Amino acid sequence: MRYLPTINLWAPGMITALQNGQLKLQPGQWVTCGRTDHKSRYAGITPGGTIYAAHWQGNGADTRKRFHTLLEALGNQRK
Repeated sequence: MRYLPTINLWAPGMITALQNGQLKLQPGQWVTCGRTDHKSRYAGITPGGTIYAAHWQGNGADTRKRFHTLLEALGNQRK
């Protein structure tokens, strides 16, 4: 599956589309959450519909670390 261009999750209908399965994103997809100064990385969505994204942490290394922490947490939550 290919990544899509950056998606603004706060655009009308995007969160609903993601929660009901109309929009499918893979972990690592670049997203924005209203702000456009720094992109976030989509980590996943829980069965209950909570969306997880790693937001800018001040530098790329810390943002990647946060992304991987979220991936681990989501993996443990789905077991």
